[in-house]
Amino acid sequence: MDWTGMGFTGDLWCELTPGSVRIQSRSTSPVIGIMRFSPHWFVCWKEGSDYLGNNIWYYTQGDQIVTSPKVKAWGYLPADMVEAPQHPFPGLTKCSWS
Repeated sequence: MDWTGMGFTGDLWCELTPGSVRIQSRSTSPVIGIMRFSPHWFVCWKEGSDYLGNNIWYYTQGDQIVTSPKVKAWGYLPADMVEAPQHPFPGLTKCSWS
């Protein structure tokens, strides 16, 4: 369950490149958390701004809170940082608020 109380039915575990988790699915969005460890889990995906040739962003909870403790580091990581055979990852649910 995320910071808003939203529950999820499944997740994806995969390797990633550590980096910034953003509050929105845009590269200009404020950093809310940091991913420090790999592998990690993702609960859904949505389309956002283009980041290195891809507009897919994955929703997850960062390992470290940077700002807004209430949000508990929940946010988006661009697909370029997620090691998956294709994006969006087959079988991972599109975020319901997309």
